[in-house]
Amino acid sequence: MWEEAAGIKDYVVLATTSHGDVQTFECNSTSDGMCALPPLICSQNLTFTLKARNQQCLSAPSNAVTTETGPCSPVDVEKSVSCDNRTVSISWEAIPGAVLYTATLENINGDSTCCTTSDTGCDVTDLPCGEYYVLLVTAEGRTCNSSQSSGDIVKTVPCVPDNLKANLSCSDNVASMSWNYSRGGQLYKVRAVSPDGHVDECTSHENHCDLTGLRCGQYYTAYVMAEDRDCRSKPSDSVKIKTVPCTPANVSSVVDCQTNSLTVSWPESSGADSYLTTVQDSNGQSTTCQGTTNGSCSVTGLGCGQIYHVSVVSSDGYCNSPPTNVVDTPSGEKD
Repeated sequence: MWEEAAGIKDYVVLATTSHGDVQTFECNSTSDGMCALPPLICSQNLTFTLKARNQQCLSAPSNAVTTETGPCSPVDVEKSVSCDNRTVSISWEAIPGAVLYTATLENINGDSTCCTTSDTGCDVTDLPCGEYYVLLVTAEGRTCNSSQSSGDIVKTVPCVPDNLKANLSCSDNVASMSWNYSRGGQLYKVRAVSPDGHVDECTSHENHCDLTGLRCGQYYTAYVMAEDRDCRSKPSDSVKIKTVPCTPANVSSVVDCQTNSLTVSWPESSGADSYLTTVQDSNGQSTTCQGTTNGSCSVTGLGCGQIYHVSVVSSDGYCNSPPTNVVDTPSGEKD
């Protein structure tokens, strides 16, 4: 602002940078001793002088006025999402003339959270899981603020899946796992661990997958995690999986023709509470006997001169193992 001088046609504004560069602006229209200039370069210390002009001459320059333009928008904005503590670390290049910076995260609902610093980086903490944000950084100068930086997308760690369930198929020892979709989850990984350290895993973009590599006769602890391109959620609440009992091994059988009985024995099978032995004679007639964890049972009332086909199945009361290979046991003629 200045006082109007008599006989003046127009004014010339000279803006000199701290490097000595000079910009000249024509001021053909004034209002109350003021002249609007076009947008100036950001983050500049400028010294302004004014010259009046009539039809023939330019006046000497006015007294000098020094000011700062607003800081430039922050550039080279980078972000790093901490998958463990729900924190986003944000950094940028220092901007000349900036005294404070504000980094703002705004979600699609218009809710926002921010951090402010005089440094070139700050952390936004305690962010909810599974959210998308637009990251914007502004610089605050002594006289005015910058425009916002270019927006960048920030995605927080996926939420922990819940309602994990396991359904074991007795026929093939496969556990079908299911869970609820979690916010932000793009891929899900189920991990099952047995007491002896055996691990079986399955992954899916859906909310279900099958564990096909489980060992027999084991109690597995299983949990699910959600993943995206950058982060993995914490494990869900775990569930227990009891697998199909193991098939008995080393089955042996002996016929006693004196008592018309056949005794079958085997070592204890992992995961089994009871055993069922099937004995079939040469004529296709079958009989069974129930054995417990002592690993033997006897069938009576059998005849001599037969070949008995013996197999054993273990059980835990819910699932049965596959049967053993058939053991052929011939009986001799009675003395």
